[in-house]
Amino acid sequence: MAARLWSSPYENPASVLSCGDPILFNPYSLLPVNPARHPPVKAEAVAQLEEWLEGPRGKEVIGRFTYEGQPLFVHRAVPN
Repeated sequence: MAARLWSSPYENPASVLSCGDPILFNPYSLLPVNPARHPPVKAEAVAQLEEWLEGPRGKEVIGRFTYEGQPLFVHRAVPN
């Protein structure tokens, strides 16, 4: 998932401050940890979240985050 940076056109005539500018690329990641090294980790819950994020439902929900009709995040999950 990657974020886009927005400004309201009512506050600033340039509504999109950055779209595709590599200097402002801001990815979000889920990094499951090894439960053998960190026993308190709820590995089953993490696996379920990972599956959900990679699937169509996660993509749909992420796509619903919008500002003035434009997506705030881009779904970039790659299934293992």
